[in-house]
Amino acid sequence: MRWWVIVAAVLAAVVALSAPRGVDAQPPAESDCMDLPLGPVPEWDMVVLGDASWKAGENEGGAVVGRDAAFESFGVGSRLPLDRARLDLAVGRALQFTNSGLNNGRATYGTSLSGPQDVTYFTKAAPPFDVGALFDALNIRSSYWATEVPATGTIGPHDGGSPGLQFTGTDPVRNVFTLTATKLASAPSIWIKVPPGSTTLINVTGTSYANQGMYEIRYFDWATGQFVQLGDTVSGDLEGLRRGTLWNFPEATTIALPPYMSWQGSILAPRAVLTIAGGNINGALAVGAISGNTGETHTHPPDVCLPDPEPCPPIPPNPTPTPTSTPTVAPPTPTPTPTTIPTTTPTATPTATVAPTPTRTPTPTRTPTPTRTPTPVPTVEPTPSPAPIVSPTPTPDTQEPGQPLDPDEPPGTVIVKDAQSDVRVCKKVMTPRGRAVERVTRHAGDTVRFRIRVTNLGTGAAQNVLVCDVLPKELTIVRATVPIVYRRGRPCAAIPVLTGQRQGYVTVRIARTAKGVITNVAAVTSRNGGTRHNAASIRVLPARGAGGGVTG
Repeated sequence: MRWWVIVAAVLAAVVALSAPRGVDAQPPAESDCMDLPLGPVPEWDMVVLGDASWKAGENEGGAVVGRDAAFESFGVGSRLPLDRARLDLAVGRALQFTNSGLNNGRATYGTSLSGPQDVTYFTKAAPPFDVGALFDALNIRSSYWATEVPATGTIGPHDGGSPGLQFTGTDPVRNVFTLTATKLASAPSIWIKVPPGSTTLINVTGTSYANQGMYEIRYFDWATGQFVQLGDTVSGDLEGLRRGTLWNFPEATTIALPPYMSWQGSILAPRAVLTIAGGNINGALAVGAISGNTGETHTHPPDVCLPDPEPCPPIPPNPTPTPTSTPTVAPPTPTPTPTTIPTTTPTATPTATVAPTPTRTPTPTRTPTPTRTPTPVPTVEPTPSPAPIVSPTPTPDTQEPGQPLDPDEPPGTVIVKDAQSDVRVCKKVMTPRGRAVERVTRHAGDTVRFRIRVTNLGTGAAQNVLVCDVLPKELTIVRATVPIVYRRGRPCAAIPVLTGQRQGYVTVRIARTAKGVITNVAAVTSRNGGTRHNAASIRVLPARGAGGGVTG
């Protein structure tokens, strides 16, 4: 039997590096920049997991909304060239588009459409990619970048004595900063001083961020030696710094941006409801839900160098949001762990293949004149918690993006070729106190517990995933916390469709004749080729005189 695993087939991003004046140029170490760290987000100004509502505003580029959208006096795609074959707005369910303008492209909706007088360029169709799968991946990446990528820059007062916080970094490739939402909320201004061409990752911890007093974000211009405000159009180095800035809110459930200011850089807040009241955002948004009252997004696609999460990334936290007047992302309820061991094998379902969405090239056009109307309240689909390895759910119905649906046909789920899956396995052995480590020391005859975690780090759903424990002859399975089947004598768990992360535990007994070091390997396979293994080990001591074992 051959083992297969999906391998992401995407073009590598090239990060241009240049040495600033006054900073020694150092060749970067071999790059750890992952391909498309934000998935398809740079192709759109706004990507929302749940609901979106916005009145009297503008989105210069494209937008994808996973659930319902209500736009009032709102413009879409004003900076994109005229191309009525290009998709500029995609809504997973109901679209309300009142007194609004679809400037240069077309739009799709999943269930219902209301508002536009001319429906020529509106089609009932599935979204261009699996929004839920994308946010499963973004949750893992957001958590990993905040907890596992060490801070390299410093945060302190402004060099010149002006009020606010100055972020200073010297790495020519990537500068990482971490601060609490409370500290960021106290800053009236932000000053960023990093080398041209570098990525600025700002991790903001905490469940809620609101700043009503911030009025500017400035970058240090190495050509002039001064901190400057960035307009919509700036020089290449300064534009590179803006596109290289990512504000990461891994825990936030509510974010209220400062009103009437120009926010610089893109925002990743996969669990948060983002509130905008005036001002503009110079970058892309990837958020749980959005509520806007005036304000604009400006097209400055993120171009960041960020590392690929390790094969055993942390499970994202599930914070309990504070009740507010705006909707919040509901925390998931932990899934109870099954203890039975069935012998049936789930039926595999083929993966649909569809065409990718065309790439857009921004050029300015005029926007519609807004009129003010009440803002609907958005809601957010709860973020799924990490479930056990096996959760036998049927493969979702799939649709090709942009293809018209029958009037009563639901949009289903889109699994597209360009949204690659990337399935990995991580195996750890548990200590008696419940720590997951790579090796333990136990006695022959003892029982030992292994944790197997499988993660899809890609932005597309993985099909027909099989996770197997390749037990050596010295180990015998006692029980598992997930349903298993046997393949070639090996206990395996089958996952018909995998997004995000799941895990389970297997308890084994060490043979009384075992000795030395025993390595236990886990293997994960899925459709489309490849092999992925990971192992943990036991150093075996002689059997206890009285026999028996200690459960880890």
